[in-house]
Amino acid sequence: MFCPTYKLPTKTLLQNIGVNETFTAGDFPVTVKEIQNNGGKFTGKGFIVVPYLADTKIAVAFEGITINTNYQLIEGVVKTTYDPNWENVESIDEFIDDLIDSLGGLLDDIIDFY
Repeated sequence: MFCPTYKLPTKTLLQNIGVNETFTAGDFPVTVKEIQNNGGKFTGKGFIVVPYLADTKIAVAFEGITINTNYQLIEGVVKTTYDPNWENVESIDEFIDDLIDSLGGLLDDIIDFY
């Protein structure tokens, strides 16, 4: 009879982690961008990269999590941040309009030059 083996994560807690370091939450590496340490319990913000969404970066936040010395989340939750008003998302329409205005002004300058 085949019995799969499962290796339990180490329970030795990480005491410090810094900005731009990475830990794993499930299958996702979390890159830390803001961090506060409260005796080995970490609160902060970061991002994950989702490969099946064309390597899209998604902002995340966490509060009171613990990480082991293998940089694995062993207690707590990492949540994606969500803004229902989309205020933290740039409008591509505005960007395109600004680009067209800039190019139009540049073309006018070139025509005036010649």
